[in-house]
Amino acid sequence: MIKEFAIEPCVLTDWRNFQSLFDDFGVGKGRLISRYPKDWTKEVDRLLAKGEASGLIGPVKAKTIREKIFGQKHKLIPARRDYPSNKTWLENAESCQSSRPFHAIIAEENPRKHQNVIGVDDLDKGTNPYHVQTQIEVKRSAGCLASCAKLLLNVCEEIKFIDPHFDPNERRFRNTFCETLRLHSLAPQGLKVCEIHTKRPAEFRREIQLHHFRSRFEADVPSGTTLRVFFWQQNPKGKKLHPRFLLTEFGGLQFDYGLDEGDEGDKTIVTLMEEELWRQAREDYSDSGSAFEIDTDGIIEVAGRRPKQQL
Repeated sequence: MIKEFAIEPCVLTDWRNFQSLFDDFGVGKGRLISRYPKDWTKEVDRLLAKGEASGLIGPVKAKTIREKIFGQKHKLIPARRDYPSNKTWLENAESCQSSRPFHAIIAEENPRKHQNVIGVDDLDKGTNPYHVQTQIEVKRSAGCLASCAKLLLNVCEEIKFIDPHFDPNERRFRNTFCETLRLHSLAPQGLKVCEIHTKRPAEFRREIQLHHFRSRFEADVPSGTTLRVFFWQQNPKGKKLHPRFLLTEFGGLQFDYGLDEGDEGDKTIVTLMEEELWRQAREDYSDSGSAFEIDTDGIIEVAGRRPKQQL
């Protein structure tokens, strides 16, 4: 669902292009900007300074561009692709398309008429590849549910599963949880935050829940990562524990019918969360969240045991 775009640094140092493009990016928009090469933000900053010195862009506009690019880093993801210094940015980006392709490349121009390169003046926002879907219907299988977040799982260090009905004893929940962690394990970065947020059952016994989660997930959570499970209580004056989300530090997804697998042929609608909703959900489902109620007895921890060499 979420697409990775390579944007030539000089494109976003042009005020007109920046105004037109930058707000179109973010998980909620279905597009993320690849930091290609790894010092992409530094190159943007360097070009802005050069533009200011030559009078091509004013200091106020340059400051706005810097503040947004450096202040909204959740719109940028690591590219993790080679960048030979003897080639231009565009030549390098084009050569990536044969091995680890970007969804599209937006450049100042397209001199070699490359099929995956869009000259910024030729960009049509209403057509592919720029136009993307932010809401789709998918099969309720672990593979399909987890794959909706595949790009995020390749770059994130934080995963939060939010489902009021999450039950570790039900294979339909376990399968999606484990498939999500499997996709994340294919990425080079570790997992710093792994959490499940669910509804506190009427008859809650901490030692029993700890046993259930430990016996089911200890072998699937990576070594060095601790799974934290939060059992929330409904706040009479707060929100209802109903929506199902998958949250990361870059953005999130909402699943209509939940994070569990369904029967054969069942489908669910998956929606990319707009930034404001994602930020609020991250706050709600946090240690300091005030939308729901919890006490220290309602949080259990399970230390992962999956050997690192298997990741």
